[in-house]
Amino acid sequence: MPPVIVDASSPSGLDTVVAAVERGARGVVSCVSGIPADGQARLRALAARVPVIVVANASVGSHLQLAVARLLAWSPLLDGYDAAWSVVDRHPATKRDAPSATAVRLADAVRSGHTDVTIRSDRHGEPVADHTLVLEFGSESLRIAHSVRSLDNSARQVARLALLIADLPAGHYCVNDVYERFAAKLSG
Repeated sequence: MPPVIVDASSPSGLDTVVAAVERGARGVVSCVSGIPADGQARLRALAARVPVIVVANASVGSHLQLAVARLLAWSPLLDGYDAAWSVVDRHPATKRDAPSATAVRLADAVRSGHTDVTIRSDRHGEPVADHTLVLEFGSESLRIAHSVRSLDNSARQVARLALLIADLPAGHYCVNDVYERFAAKLSG
């Protein structure tokens, strides 16, 4: 039995993950999109026994984009402006869920600054994905875009997360929290 389970299957694969933890797996890196609420509850229950890292997007660029979104959402420079926020989420037509987990996280980061945000999900074009945060205020607009054309970097990061899980106590972790906690180890 492998010491860490990396699940990039589908929500229906959760039974296999739970069984692996029951047989002694020491951690879970869950890269599954569209897990329903009952599945999320099962992952949280597993997190009482082993570390569980939930990976909405393993891309470092996505993590940096999220950090910029949080910074912008709370910027006092926008006080007095009627700011309009949106997230454009583009994936190929084969992407099952819309909006993507990445788009939802970006929108939530902006909402943390007590503002509304619109999400537009487009399903067309090439692999893998584009996410654009758009801020319009006054007569200006700002676009923070991130594009991914290959999952190579994300796969490398997931492998690193699987190695780092040994440094975590049992618990439920968002990938961005782990990135912040282990930035120096992940950059090497």
